[in-house]
This record gives sequence, C-alpha cells and structure tokens, in this order.
Amino acid sequence: MSAALTIVLTWWWNHSPPSGGVYQAAALCGAAAYGTGFLLFTRKTAIFEALGRMALTNYLTSTAVILAATPLLAADDTGAAIVGLSAVALAAQAAFSRWWLARYRYGPLEWVWRSLTWWEPVRNRQTGTRDTRSPLPDPRRPRSEDEP
Repeated sequence: MSAALTIVLTWWWNHSPPSGGVYQAAALCGAAAYGTGFLLFTRKTAIFEALGRMALTNYLTSTAVILAATPLLAADDTGAAIVGLSAVALAAQAAFSRWWLARYRYGPLEWVWRSLTWWEPVRNRQTGTRDTRSPLPDPRRPRSEDEP
C-alpha cells in the first residue's frame, strides 16, 4: 500500500508541484515501503543476527575504517567509493561476527562493556554443547546457573 501511495504522490508532485507537503508525504510513504520490504526480507533469514549481537564492536570498527579512509574518499567526486567501502566493510563485519560468535558468547567490545558494567570478568567462551555452525546459542539448550 505504501509503495503504491509513494508512486501516486511522487507522480503528482512531479507533474503539478502543489504546496502543502506532497513531497514530504511521498518521502514518508517511500520510507515506510523500504522499511517494510527490509523487514520482510530479513524476517526469514538470519543475515543480521550476528551483526546485531556485536553492534558496538561493528559500529566502532566501521567508524575507524571510514575515518582512516577519509582522505581517499574525499578524492572521489562520484560517491561510489563510500558505497563500495561501506559494502565491503559490512560484508567483512558480517563474516567476522559469525566467526566470532561461533566461538564466543559476546563480541569483544560487548564483553568489555558487560565486564565493566558488572565489575567482574564475564565468561565469554562458548560451551561445547552447541551447534558450532550457528553463530547463536541454541535457545532450547538448558543453561547452567552461572550462564546469563
């Protein structure tokens, strides 16, 4: 519905630009259409689970990569370099996150944050009673009392 409304409002705005926020309404409907499509795409896949569990680590490492590449990105007038760098960084982070979470419960910076929050080191190593192909612990597996 929002995609169809986006098309109608955008056509209306392009052919007889009215006042009164038609462009803003079209943009809002377009954002809703993109958001809905993204949620429908990710609902049946586990693409972003590992990235989400290591959000702090991924955010800070991608910031460092972008800041380190700023001189190279400034030389590109088209903006294609930032899109390419972002895609490569996201793919590398997705692969690293899946690899890391197959071995540990928390990302490296998430572990530091949790340890500082609780004022004691938190066990981070995965136990041997899980599916090593999955980056996430099995929710059906009973946990010991010292596991969060």
